[in-house]
Amino acid sequence: MLANIFKWFFILAPFVYFDLVLDASGTPRQFYLSLFLFASYLIVLIKKIDLNIPKTYSYIFGSYLFIIILNSIFQNSHIEVIEIIKQIQYFLFFILVYNINWRENNNSVIKGIITFLIIILSFGSIELLYILLNNEVDLTNNLYLISSTFSHKNIYSFVILLSLPFIAIWKVGNKKKIILLSWSSIILITLQTRSVLLGIICALTYLFISENRSLKHKAHKVFIISLPILLASFFIQSKLGTIDLFVEIFDFSNSSSERYATISERLFLWRHSLQMFLDHWLFGVGIGNWPIYFPFYGLTLWRLRQGEVIMQRPHNDFIENFNELGILGGVAFTLLLVYPLLKKSNYKYKSIFNCGLICFIIVSLFSFPQERIIPSILFLTIVAYKLQDNVHLKINSYFLVIIFACTIPCTALCYSHLKSEIYFKKYITNRNSIDQTNAINLLSKSKSKYLKLDKTSTPIDWYIGEVYLKNKNINTAIKYFHQALE
Repeated sequence: MLANIFKWFFILAPFVYFDLVLDASGTPRQFYLSLFLFASYLIVLIKKIDLNIPKTYSYIFGSYLFIIILNSIFQNSHIEVIEIIKQIQYFLFFILVYNINWRENNNSVIKGIITFLIIILSFGSIELLYILLNNEVDLTNNLYLISSTFSHKNIYSFVILLSLPFIAIWKVGNKKKIILLSWSSIILITLQTRSVLLGIICALTYLFISENRSLKHKAHKVFIISLPILLASFFIQSKLGTIDLFVEIFDFSNSSSERYATISERLFLWRHSLQMFLDHWLFGVGIGNWPIYFPFYGLTLWRLRQGEVIMQRPHNDFIENFNELGILGGVAFTLLLVYPLLKKSNYKYKSIFNCGLICFIIVSLFSFPQERIIPSILFLTIVAYKLQDNVHLKINSYFLVIIFACTIPCTALCYSHLKSEIYFKKYITNRNSIDQTNAINLLSKSKSKYLKLDKTSTPIDWYIGEVYLKNKNINTAIKYFHQALE
């Protein structure tokens, strides 16, 4: 029963894309997840399905949630409620996916994930084909035009990467597996996401070490498969005009390249984030507050000084958790990622799934997959598979009722957040053409008790003050500017 629900959850996920908000695949998919959790736990209660959770990992996850909630209660600054809800939803999702019978020969979840992968690869391939056939497209932006139904090509490539382990346990012939793996690999190499490519290198290194004996006899097959993949991806990149960008990835001496500049930016963020952690090492600055505190630690980076970019995250989930939740929260988050990798398993495909865990850890060192719904739930699905033979605890019926009750306000808050973002985008896209009354009306509707900042951590009150200032209502503008500073 649960397996079929998960199957359709993954199949429908690529189509949850709502362009009426600024992040068309972010908030809509969190609302989609909340609806899925509400429906799933309702079915669990009605059908009286028994649920278990892995003992040690649940203690780690529970501790992490406890630290987040405790931190938020005693935090005097802004509290990012929707981020707290998201972490709770991840845990509730993990409970459900852990109870899938992964050893079942005809596993519906695997079919759902494979179908999901084929759908997103198809969308990405159509975009790629369009670019190749359309000579008027700006060549410098070709890579970023390939994102399937995700907000950015880096998210897209990471989702493909995390889907690959499930090909190994897909109950079909080797030919179909090789075709899907080759298709995925060509797209991944073409997209040139450096953290993903590094994750692949680290995962393959681990795989060759752990499975050295069995892979020795298959080396020639690996070479035969790999060579056409590389040639095909290089051919596509030459047609896109992005082959030079791919070469730049491995040219560490070229300090004038755009690749080198982004590395320098990350080092800048990490260095100043370290200073933030040293100042707030015990309790952190509060979940969602890194972008609010970061300007106090220096905006000397050129793009920051010019206002070309507003840094929202340190591009490292480990650093972000240590900064926002303090030492205990950072350690708990690290254990959430590392424990499943270190835990021994007797499952046949444990090495393949360890590769997925390694990739998630590597990408987390250079990006922020924890924020994104699809990468996070794919990671938790991999963890659920890996921990199947763990000592587990049975969830009693009273606790299941409490969990179901939690899904109701979570769904309501996600819906409220989605509505607020719709109003806010409507204002942003029409801010230069609408009158004061309509502008104030849209901003007032977008502001709520749980949404006071936009995606750049700018208070909604600041935008309201700006509208009044443009209309020379100075006193009211000052009032809202003061509120924005509170």
